[in-house]
Amino acid sequence: MRLISIFRLLKNEMKISYKQLLLNITITGLIMSVAFSVLCIAIQVPTAMKKDLNTKYPDGITINFYNFNSNEIHLLKNLDLYISSLNFSASSSILRNCVFLNNANQLTIKKPLYVFPTNEQAISKLNNSIVVGENWTKSDFYLNDGFFSVWINEIISESYGLGVNDIIKIKVENALLITIVRGVFSNSYINNDIMFSYNAMQQLITERHYIDTCEGQLILYTASQYLSLIKILENVNVRYEKSTQIIDFVRGIQITTYLFISLTIIINSAGIGVLYTLSRMLIKNRESFIAIMKMLGMKSSDITLIYFCILEITLLISIVIAIFLSIIINSIISLPLMYIISDGFSLRLSPFVPIVCFIISNVLLIFALLRLQCRINRIDIINTLLIKE
Repeated sequence: MRLISIFRLLKNEMKISYKQLLLNITITGLIMSVAFSVLCIAIQVPTAMKKDLNTKYPDGITINFYNFNSNEIHLLKNLDLYISSLNFSASSSILRNCVFLNNANQLTIKKPLYVFPTNEQAISKLNNSIVVGENWTKSDFYLNDGFFSVWINEIISESYGLGVNDIIKIKVENALLITIVRGVFSNSYINNDIMFSYNAMQQLITERHYIDTCEGQLILYTASQYLSLIKILENVNVRYEKSTQIIDFVRGIQITTYLFISLTIIINSAGIGVLYTLSRMLIKNRESFIAIMKMLGMKSSDITLIYFCILEITLLISIVIAIFLSIIINSIISLPLMYIISDGFSLRLSPFVPIVCFIISNVLLIFALLRLQCRINRIDIINTLLIKE
């Protein structure tokens, strides 16, 4: 059937059923506006709570850990933290067998510092200690021009005559790692002889198949990542000092998010339920018209398309109305939330919120469409027309 004919029939159906459509648009618009506001809460309230939690710990959360497998520390690389100390036992393979060489001379290195910061604040603190050479950057975790970078204490620099761009070889049994000195740091700031990337040590450990355990201290700068951190620690059986207060707060944030997202889906589904009920009522009231159209050779799929277009138009108008209503609802809700969360908090309608709800609604409408088509297919031409007469 030609699209122009379908469009004419669509226009006619909407004109005949305009009262039902107006009622449905009003009800769906109200439901959708609530769904928009609930989704705004699901997104913005947990974000504000995380920001508030991070503000309470401006210097980060200090956590002591024990019995950490050295091969698994890399699991922490995606978190915003700094391992401020990393100590291996005296019997550790990496410490017992590790030799630092400059040309043929062996260096006396008492305590290496294995750098593992992923936080800009921690990197800045490290760089404050550097008196000569380049600053440490995140790229220094990895090979740079074929070398791992190291920084040495100014005492080590003076004792062995080492400076920027000199070579230091780190040897563990038959494994050899060549590093280049990128800078010299102050003894008064960091009490270590040499500073290099944890990845460099990790390469030595991996090559020699060492499985050493260590203990130390880390600083988590983003408090809202606390649950992610302890999940990693518990999965690899690391002992650590936990804070139940932070755990409860972060879990509360997660529960708030899941709760309001679930409510959004439920409320959105209710709006689609109203649309689906309307379509069933329209089809029931227009059974004789549908039977005549089928008798004239119109396909069931074309008839279904007409009523699906009616649903889509109703949904779009409802969403436009819901946007304006949601802005009003958000401004009313913002006042009590301001006292609960923080001063200056304001619930705003993000542009993508209506888009997300529209996508969810259309997914649900597709399922409703399948049921509508089955109902239209079941309409018998002869029986329907005889009953009407």
